[in-house]
Amino acid sequence: MVLARVRWLASSPFTRVVSGTGVGQLAMAAALPVVARLYDPGAIAALGLALVWCQWVGILFSAGLERLLPKTTRSIQVTVVRLMLVLTAVTGVVAGFVIPRVIEVSFGGVTLLAASMVATKIVIYAALSKRDYHAVTRAKVVQGLSIAAGQILGGIFWPTADALLVAHAAGMVAGAAVGAAPLVSLLRVRVAWLPGPLARREVVRFASRVGPSTLLTNVALNIPLIGLEAVYGAQAAATYFLARRILAVPSQLISRSLSEVSYAEVAHLTPAERYRRINRWSRLATHASLPLIAVGVVLVGAMQFLVGDKYPGIMLIAVILLVPSVSQAVGTAFASVLYALDEESWLLAWSALRVIVLATAIAILGIIDVPFEAGVFLLSAVGVVAYWQLMRRSVSSARRAAAA
Repeated sequence: MVLARVRWLASSPFTRVVSGTGVGQLAMAAALPVVARLYDPGAIAALGLALVWCQWVGILFSAGLERLLPKTTRSIQVTVVRLMLVLTAVTGVVAGFVIPRVIEVSFGGVTLLAASMVATKIVIYAALSKRDYHAVTRAKVVQGLSIAAGQILGGIFWPTADALLVAHAAGMVAGAAVGAAPLVSLLRVRVAWLPGPLARREVVRFASRVGPSTLLTNVALNIPLIGLEAVYGAQAAATYFLARRILAVPSQLISRSLSEVSYAEVAHLTPAERYRRINRWSRLATHASLPLIAVGVVLVGAMQFLVGDKYPGIMLIAVILLVPSVSQAVGTAFASVLYALDEESWLLAWSALRVIVLATAIAILGIIDVPFEAGVFLLSAVGVVAYWQLMRRSVSSARRAAAA
Protein backbone atom coordinates (compact mmCIF):
# COMPACT_ATOMS: atom_id res chain seq x y z
CA MET A 1 0.00 0.00 0.00
CA VAL A 2 2.73 2.46 1.02
CA LEU A 3 4.93 1.40 -1.92
CA ALA A 4 2.04 1.87 -4.36
CA ARG A 5 1.41 5.32 -2.90
CA VAL A 6 5.07 6.27 -3.33
CA ARG A 7 5.04 5.05 -6.93
CA TRP A 8 1.89 7.06 -7.65
CA LEU A 9 3.45 10.21 -6.18
CA ALA A 10 6.67 9.69 -8.14
CA SER A 11 4.81 9.36 -11.43
CA SER A 12 2.13 12.01 -10.84
CA PRO A 13 2.08 15.19 -12.95
CA PHE A 14 2.26 17.27 -9.78
CA THR A 15 5.54 15.61 -8.73
CA ARG A 16 7.06 16.10 -12.17
CA VAL A 17 6.25 19.81 -12.27
CA VAL A 18 7.33 20.26 -8.62
CA SER A 19 10.73 18.78 -9.44
CA GLY A 20 11.28 21.22 -12.31
CA THR A 21 9.95 24.18 -10.32
CA GLY A 22 12.10 23.14 -7.35
CA VAL A 23 15.34 23.03 -9.33
CA GLY A 24 14.58 26.37 -10.99
CA GLN A 25 13.63 28.07 -7.72
CA LEU A 26 16.65 26.67 -5.88
CA ALA A 27 18.96 27.96 -8.62
CA MET A 28 17.54 31.48 -8.32
CA ALA A 29 17.63 31.25 -4.50
CA ALA A 30 21.26 30.19 -4.55
CA ALA A 31 22.07 33.19 -6.75
CA LEU A 32 20.20 35.70 -4.56
CA PRO A 33 23.01 36.25 -1.99
CA VAL A 34 25.37 37.10 -4.84
CA VAL A 35 22.80 39.19 -6.70
CA ALA A 36 21.89 41.15 -3.56
CA ARG A 37 25.54 42.09 -3.07
CA LEU A 38 26.33 42.88 -6.72
CA TYR A 39 23.42 45.26 -7.31
CA ASP A 40 22.30 48.27 -5.30
CA PRO A 41 18.79 48.40 -3.74
CA GLY A 42 17.56 50.77 -6.45
CA ALA A 43 18.27 48.18 -9.16
CA ILE A 44 16.59 45.40 -7.13
CA ALA A 45 13.52 47.59 -6.59
CA ALA A 46 13.42 48.44 -10.31
CA LEU A 47 13.44 44.72 -11.17
CA GLY A 48 10.54 44.03 -8.81
CA LEU A 49 8.50 46.96 -10.12
CA ALA A 50 9.27 46.12 -13.75
CA LEU A 51 8.12 42.53 -13.24
CA VAL A 52 4.84 43.79 -11.79
CA TRP A 53 4.18 46.35 -14.52
CA CYS A 54 5.13 43.89 -17.29
CA GLN A 55 2.69 41.35 -15.88
CA TRP A 56 -0.09 43.93 -15.87
CA VAL A 57 0.60 45.09 -19.43
CA GLY A 58 0.87 41.47 -20.58
CA ILE A 59 -2.46 40.51 -19.04
CA LEU A 60 -4.09 43.66 -20.41
CA PHE A 61 -3.22 42.68 -23.98
CA SER A 62 -3.31 38.87 -23.79
CA ALA A 63 -6.51 38.85 -21.65
CA GLY A 64 -5.52 35.49 -20.18
CA LEU A 65 -6.15 33.76 -23.53
CA GLU A 66 -3.39 31.22 -22.84
CA ARG A 67 -5.79 29.63 -20.32
CA LEU A 68 -8.12 28.73 -23.19
CA LEU A 69 -5.59 26.29 -24.67
CA PRO A 70 -6.27 23.31 -22.33
CA LYS A 71 -10.06 23.81 -22.61
CA THR A 72 -10.80 24.00 -26.35
CA THR A 73 -10.48 22.14 -29.64
CA ARG A 74 -7.30 21.77 -31.68
CA SER A 75 -8.31 24.24 -34.40
CA ILE A 76 -9.15 26.96 -31.87
CA GLN A 77 -5.90 26.20 -30.02
CA VAL A 78 -3.96 26.99 -33.21
CA THR A 79 -5.93 30.23 -33.68
CA VAL A 80 -5.24 31.27 -30.06
CA VAL A 81 -1.52 30.49 -30.35
CA ARG A 82 -1.19 32.57 -33.53
CA LEU A 83 -3.04 35.46 -31.93
CA MET A 84 -0.94 35.21 -28.75
CA LEU A 85 2.30 35.34 -30.72
CA VAL A 86 1.17 38.62 -32.29
CA LEU A 87 0.12 39.91 -28.87
CA THR A 88 3.58 39.01 -27.52
CA ALA A 89 5.18 41.54 -29.87
CA VAL A 90 2.49 44.14 -29.15
CA THR A 91 2.93 43.71 -25.41
CA GLY A 92 6.69 44.16 -25.65
CA VAL A 93 6.47 47.35 -27.70
CA VAL A 94 3.73 48.93 -25.55
CA ALA A 95 5.56 48.03 -22.33
CA GLY A 96 8.76 49.49 -23.76
CA PHE A 97 7.08 52.84 -24.38
CA VAL A 98 4.97 53.03 -21.20
CA ILE A 99 6.92 51.47 -18.33
CA PRO A 100 10.14 53.56 -18.64
CA ARG A 101 7.94 56.59 -17.89
CA VAL A 102 7.13 55.02 -14.50
CA ILE A 103 10.42 53.28 -13.63
CA GLU A 104 13.99 54.19 -14.53
CA VAL A 105 14.62 51.34 -16.98
CA SER A 106 15.45 51.25 -20.67
CA PHE A 107 13.10 50.63 -23.59
CA GLY A 108 15.07 47.56 -24.71
CA GLY A 109 15.25 45.86 -21.32
CA VAL A 110 11.58 46.23 -20.47
CA THR A 111 10.47 45.31 -24.01
CA LEU A 112 12.39 42.04 -23.83
CA LEU A 113 11.08 41.30 -20.34
CA ALA A 114 7.41 41.91 -21.16
CA ALA A 115 7.54 39.91 -24.41
CA SER A 116 9.40 37.01 -22.78
CA MET A 117 6.82 36.77 -19.99
CA VAL A 118 3.92 36.44 -22.44
CA ALA A 119 5.88 34.00 -24.62
CA THR A 120 6.61 31.81 -21.60
CA LYS A 121 2.91 31.64 -20.74
CA ILE A 122 2.11 30.47 -24.28
CA VAL A 123 4.73 27.73 -24.10
CA ILE A 124 3.63 26.51 -20.66
CA TYR A 125 -0.07 26.39 -21.47
CA ALA A 126 0.55 24.81 -24.88
CA ALA A 127 2.38 22.03 -23.04
CA LEU A 128 -0.42 21.79 -20.48
CA SER A 129 -2.99 21.50 -23.27
CA LYS A 130 -1.21 18.32 -24.35
CA ARG A 131 -0.48 17.31 -20.74
CA ASP A 132 3.21 17.26 -21.62
CA TYR A 133 4.49 17.80 -18.09
CA HIS A 134 8.04 16.88 -19.10
CA ALA A 135 8.14 19.96 -21.35
CA VAL A 136 6.91 22.11 -18.45
CA THR A 137 9.61 20.63 -16.20
CA ARG A 138 12.38 21.24 -18.74
CA ALA A 139 11.24 24.82 -19.26
CA LYS A 140 11.25 25.59 -15.54
CA VAL A 141 14.66 24.03 -14.88
CA VAL A 142 16.37 25.89 -17.74
CA GLN A 143 14.53 29.10 -16.89
CA GLY A 144 15.70 29.13 -13.27
CA LEU A 145 19.30 28.20 -14.08
CA SER A 146 19.54 30.73 -16.91
CA ILE A 147 18.08 33.61 -14.89
CA ALA A 148 20.45 32.90 -11.99
CA ALA A 149 23.54 32.68 -14.21
CA GLY A 150 22.56 35.73 -16.25
CA GLN A 151 21.95 37.95 -13.23
CA ILE A 152 25.29 37.01 -11.67
CA LEU A 153 27.19 37.66 -14.91
CA GLY A 154 25.31 40.92 -15.38
CA GLY A 155 26.21 42.00 -11.86
CA ILE A 156 29.88 41.35 -12.51
CA PHE A 157 30.12 43.24 -15.79
CA TRP A 158 27.10 45.62 -15.80
CA PRO A 159 25.49 46.00 -12.33
CA THR A 160 22.39 47.98 -13.35
CA ALA A 161 18.64 47.49 -13.33
CA ASP A 162 18.72 46.88 -17.09
CA ALA A 163 21.16 44.01 -16.60
CA LEU A 164 18.69 42.37 -14.20
CA LEU A 165 15.83 42.84 -16.69
CA VAL A 166 17.78 41.49 -19.66
CA ALA A 167 19.04 38.50 -17.66
CA HIS A 168 15.53 37.69 -16.49
CA ALA A 169 14.17 37.99 -20.03
CA ALA A 170 16.97 35.87 -21.49
CA GLY A 171 16.36 33.17 -18.89
CA MET A 172 12.65 33.07 -19.66
CA VAL A 173 13.35 32.85 -23.40
CA ALA A 174 15.81 30.00 -22.81
CA GLY A 175 13.24 28.12 -20.72
CA ALA A 176 10.53 28.69 -23.32
CA ALA A 177 12.84 27.45 -26.09
CA VAL A 178 13.53 24.06 -24.48
CA GLY A 179 9.85 23.54 -23.64
CA ALA A 180 8.47 24.70 -26.98
CA ALA A 181 7.94 21.29 -28.64
CA PRO A 182 4.16 21.17 -27.90
CA LEU A 183 3.80 24.74 -29.17
CA VAL A 184 5.65 23.91 -32.39
CA SER A 185 3.46 20.86 -32.96
CA LEU A 186 0.36 23.07 -32.61
CA LEU A 187 1.70 25.57 -35.13
CA ARG A 188 2.22 22.75 -37.64
CA VAL A 189 -1.50 21.97 -37.67
CA ARG A 190 -3.04 23.26 -40.88
CA VAL A 191 -5.84 25.66 -40.02
CA ALA A 192 -7.17 28.64 -41.97
CA TRP A 193 -5.33 31.83 -41.03
CA LEU A 194 -8.56 33.77 -40.65
CA PRO A 195 -10.60 32.22 -37.82
CA GLY A 196 -14.23 31.32 -38.47
CA PRO A 197 -17.21 32.83 -36.62
CA LEU A 198 -17.24 30.01 -34.02
CA ALA A 199 -13.58 30.49 -33.15
CA ARG A 200 -13.94 34.27 -32.99
CA ARG A 201 -16.96 34.02 -30.67
CA GLU A 202 -15.22 31.60 -28.33
CA VAL A 203 -12.03 33.66 -28.15
CA VAL A 204 -13.91 36.92 -27.50
CA ARG A 205 -16.23 35.29 -24.95
CA PHE A 206 -13.31 33.72 -23.06
CA ALA A 207 -11.23 36.91 -23.12
CA SER A 208 -14.15 39.01 -21.83
CA ARG A 209 -14.77 36.55 -18.99
CA VAL A 210 -11.22 35.69 -17.96
CA GLY A 211 -9.24 38.83 -18.84
CA PRO A 212 -10.70 41.24 -16.23
CA SER A 213 -10.55 38.71 -13.36
CA THR A 214 -6.97 37.69 -14.28
CA LEU A 215 -5.85 41.33 -14.30
CA LEU A 216 -7.53 42.20 -11.00
CA THR A 217 -6.22 39.03 -9.33
CA ASN A 218 -2.69 39.97 -10.35
CA VAL A 219 -3.18 43.58 -9.26
CA ALA A 220 -4.35 42.39 -5.84
CA LEU A 221 -1.28 40.16 -5.60
CA ASN A 222 1.30 42.80 -6.53
CA ILE A 223 -0.14 46.18 -5.56
CA PRO A 224 1.53 46.05 -2.10
CA LEU A 225 4.97 46.35 -3.75
CA ILE A 226 3.84 49.36 -5.81
CA GLY A 227 2.28 50.97 -2.74
CA LEU A 228 5.27 50.37 -0.49
CA GLU A 229 7.61 51.88 -3.07
CA ALA A 230 5.37 54.95 -3.42
CA VAL A 231 5.08 55.48 0.35
CA TYR A 232 8.47 54.36 1.69
CA GLY A 233 10.85 54.57 -1.30
CA ALA A 234 13.08 52.25 -3.33
CA GLN A 235 15.09 50.92 -0.35
CA ALA A 236 11.92 49.70 1.37
CA ALA A 237 10.55 48.23 -1.87
CA ALA A 238 13.80 46.35 -2.49
CA THR A 239 13.76 44.97 1.06
CA TYR A 240 10.15 43.79 0.67
CA PHE A 241 10.82 42.33 -2.79
CA LEU A 242 13.90 40.38 -1.68
CA ALA A 243 12.23 39.01 1.45
CA ARG A 244 9.20 37.90 -0.53
CA ARG A 245 11.41 36.44 -3.28
CA ILE A 246 13.43 34.33 -0.84
CA LEU A 247 10.34 33.08 1.00
CA ALA A 248 8.77 32.23 -2.37
CA VAL A 249 11.33 29.47 -2.92
CA PRO A 250 9.45 26.85 -0.87
CA SER A 251 5.96 28.27 -1.29
CA GLN A 252 6.05 28.42 -5.09
CA LEU A 253 6.67 24.69 -5.21
CA ILE A 254 3.01 24.42 -4.23
CA SER A 255 1.53 27.48 -5.94
CA ARG A 256 3.03 27.20 -9.41
CA SER A 257 3.00 23.43 -9.67
CA LEU A 258 -0.47 22.87 -8.26
CA SER A 259 -2.03 25.77 -10.17
CA GLU A 260 -0.69 24.61 -13.53
CA VAL A 261 -1.38 20.90 -13.05
CA SER A 262 -4.81 21.49 -11.52
CA TYR A 263 -5.92 23.73 -14.38
CA ALA A 264 -4.85 21.22 -17.02
CA GLU A 265 -6.32 18.22 -15.20
CA VAL A 266 -9.62 19.67 -13.95
CA ALA A 267 -10.59 20.82 -17.44
CA HIS A 268 -10.87 17.16 -18.52
CA LEU A 269 -12.72 15.67 -15.51
CA THR A 270 -16.39 15.04 -14.78
CA PRO A 271 -17.97 17.10 -11.95
CA ALA A 272 -17.71 14.19 -9.49
CA GLU A 273 -14.07 13.56 -10.41
CA ARG A 274 -13.34 17.28 -10.09
CA TYR A 275 -14.72 17.35 -6.56
CA ARG A 276 -12.63 14.36 -5.47
CA ARG A 277 -9.50 15.74 -7.11
CA ILE A 278 -9.92 19.27 -5.70
CA ASN A 279 -10.63 17.85 -2.25
CA ARG A 280 -7.37 15.93 -2.46
CA TRP A 281 -5.49 19.03 -3.61
CA SER A 282 -6.94 21.12 -0.77
CA ARG A 283 -5.69 18.56 1.77
CA LEU A 284 -2.32 18.44 0.03
CA ALA A 285 -2.00 22.24 0.08
CA THR A 286 -3.08 22.45 3.73
CA HIS A 287 -0.76 19.67 4.90
CA ALA A 288 2.11 21.14 2.90
CA SER A 289 1.68 24.49 4.65
CA LEU A 290 3.31 23.35 7.90
CA PRO A 291 6.58 22.10 6.35
CA LEU A 292 6.63 25.17 4.11
CA ILE A 293 6.38 27.39 7.18
CA ALA A 294 9.18 25.35 8.79
CA VAL A 295 11.41 25.89 5.76
CA GLY A 296 10.46 29.56 5.87
CA VAL A 297 11.59 29.79 9.50
CA VAL A 298 15.02 28.52 8.45
CA LEU A 299 15.16 31.05 5.62
CA VAL A 300 14.11 33.86 7.99
CA GLY A 301 16.96 32.96 10.33
CA ALA A 302 19.44 33.17 7.46
CA MET A 303 17.85 36.19 5.78
CA GLN A 304 20.32 38.88 6.88
CA PHE A 305 23.26 36.65 5.99
CA LEU A 306 21.79 35.92 2.57
CA VAL A 307 21.35 39.52 1.47
CA GLY A 308 24.14 41.30 3.37
CA ASP A 309 24.14 44.69 5.08
CA LYS A 310 22.41 46.72 2.36
CA TYR A 311 18.96 45.74 3.65
CA PRO A 312 18.75 46.39 7.40
CA GLY A 313 15.61 45.06 9.03
CA ILE A 314 14.93 42.48 6.32
CA MET A 315 14.71 39.70 8.94
CA LEU A 316 11.74 41.37 10.62
CA ILE A 317 10.06 41.88 7.24
CA ALA A 318 10.59 38.19 6.51
CA VAL A 319 8.99 37.24 9.83
CA ILE A 320 5.94 39.34 8.97
CA LEU A 321 5.73 37.80 5.47
CA LEU A 322 6.25 34.18 6.55
CA VAL A 323 2.62 33.09 6.96
CA PRO A 324 1.32 35.38 4.15
CA SER A 325 3.81 33.82 1.71
CA VAL A 326 2.43 30.34 2.39
CA SER A 327 -1.16 31.64 2.25
CA GLN A 328 -0.35 33.25 -1.09
CA ALA A 329 0.98 29.93 -2.38
CA VAL A 330 -2.25 28.13 -1.50
CA GLY A 331 -4.49 30.94 -2.75
CA THR A 332 -2.67 31.30 -6.07
CA ALA A 333 -3.01 27.58 -6.71
CA PHE A 334 -6.75 27.55 -6.07
CA ALA A 335 -7.35 30.69 -8.13
CA SER A 336 -6.42 28.51 -11.13
CA VAL A 337 -8.88 25.87 -9.94
CA LEU A 338 -11.62 28.50 -9.92
CA TYR A 339 -10.77 29.38 -13.53
CA ALA A 340 -11.06 25.69 -14.45
CA LEU A 341 -14.47 25.61 -12.71
CA ASP A 342 -15.64 28.66 -14.72
CA GLU A 343 -15.93 30.79 -11.57
CA GLU A 344 -14.43 33.90 -13.18
CA SER A 345 -17.30 36.18 -12.11
CA TRP A 346 -16.84 35.32 -8.42
CA LEU A 347 -13.07 35.69 -8.74
CA LEU A 348 -13.53 39.07 -10.43
CA ALA A 349 -15.75 40.37 -7.62
CA TRP A 350 -13.47 38.99 -4.90
CA SER A 351 -10.33 40.41 -6.53
CA ALA A 352 -11.99 43.80 -7.00
CA LEU A 353 -12.84 43.87 -3.29
CA ARG A 354 -9.24 42.98 -2.40
CA VAL A 355 -7.87 45.74 -4.66
CA ILE A 356 -10.21 48.31 -3.07
CA VAL A 357 -9.19 47.26 0.46
CA LEU A 358 -5.47 47.25 -0.39
CA ALA A 359 -5.66 50.61 -2.20
CA THR A 360 -7.45 52.10 0.81
CA ALA A 361 -4.78 50.72 3.14
CA ILE A 362 -2.00 52.17 0.95
CA ALA A 363 -3.74 55.56 0.93
CA ILE A 364 -3.92 55.46 4.74
CA LEU A 365 -0.20 54.64 4.90
CA GLY A 366 0.50 57.65 2.69
CA ILE A 367 -1.52 59.97 4.92
CA ILE A 368 -0.58 58.69 8.38
CA ASP A 369 3.03 58.32 9.47
CA VAL A 370 3.20 54.53 9.93
CA PRO A 371 6.49 52.60 10.29
CA PHE A 372 7.48 50.48 7.30
CA GLU A 373 7.15 47.21 9.24
CA ALA A 374 3.62 48.10 10.34
CA GLY A 375 2.70 48.94 6.76
CA VAL A 376 3.93 45.56 5.55
CA PHE A 377 1.95 43.83 8.31
CA LEU A 378 -1.25 45.69 7.40
CA LEU A 379 -1.04 44.84 3.69
CA SER A 380 -0.05 41.23 4.39
CA ALA A 381 -2.94 40.67 6.80
CA VAL A 382 -5.41 41.44 4.02
CA GLY A 383 -3.78 38.78 1.85
CA VAL A 384 -3.92 36.01 4.47
CA VAL A 385 -7.71 36.24 4.71
CA ALA A 386 -8.14 36.55 0.93
CA TYR A 387 -5.95 33.65 -0.13
CA TRP A 388 -7.51 31.01 2.11
CA GLN A 389 -10.96 32.08 0.97
CA LEU A 390 -9.97 31.07 -2.57
CA MET A 391 -9.36 27.47 -1.45
CA ARG A 392 -12.69 27.32 0.40
CA ARG A 393 -14.54 28.64 -2.63
CA SER A 394 -12.85 26.09 -4.92
CA VAL A 395 -13.91 23.14 -2.77
CA SER A 396 -17.49 24.40 -2.29
CA SER A 397 -17.90 25.13 -6.03
CA ALA A 398 -16.68 21.66 -6.95
CA ARG A 399 -19.05 20.13 -4.37
CA ARG A 400 -22.04 22.00 -5.82
CA ALA A 401 -21.14 20.99 -9.37
CA ALA A 402 -20.80 17.33 -8.34
CA ALA A 403 -24.19 17.39 -6.57
CA ALA A 404 -26.01 19.02 -9.52
